[in-house]
Amino acid sequence: MLNHKIDAGDGSYSAIGTNNNNNTTTTVNTFVINGVKIMKTSEIYKVCCVLAQKTLQNNYSFDVSGNANWNQKILFNQLVKYRDIFELYMPYYDDIHTILSSSEIDGESLIRNIKTIYINIKYSTNKYSADMIIDCVFEELYKLVEDPNPEVLVSVETKKDTIYLVVFYVFTMCQILEKPI
Repeated sequence: MLNHKIDAGDGSYSAIGTNNNNNTTTTVNTFVINGVKIMKTSEIYKVCCVLAQKTLQNNYSFDVSGNANWNQKILFNQLVKYRDIFELYMPYYDDIHTILSSSEIDGESLIRNIKTIYINIKYSTNKYSADMIIDCVFEELYKLVEDPNPEVLVSVETKKDTIYLVVFYVFTMCQILEKPI
């Protein structure tokens, strides 16, 4: 039973339990308010750092000129599953843009890594729907952050949320899937 709620000092919340065996503090990094998942920017940053530090073969360049309207691009690519998923992460667009644009993280490398994974998947099969291609991109990115890393102690849920957010951002930058004609 929780009898107190305290701020952990880093924007997360902690709860002091009274009926646990060792009276420890539990920190909760992801929670939901009014049906909207709240993600800590510091946790997003940690996962982005791992993704940006990976070096992939055939690291493709990218150009962000002529970015498409998100909704038009979702319709054009006939996204079903990821239309709903991307809608969950739209409120974090400014957060991920700020993180990837900062001098502390190589956002360009992260975007190139994702585009490289996308191109490798896209050209390895032409039978996949856009949703299936993004599923494959997600799985490849998750493999990069899956192993426990002592520098990046974040939950599996946070890693997955961050990957969805980053994939959404790269989608909006027209680096994965097709631009509407």
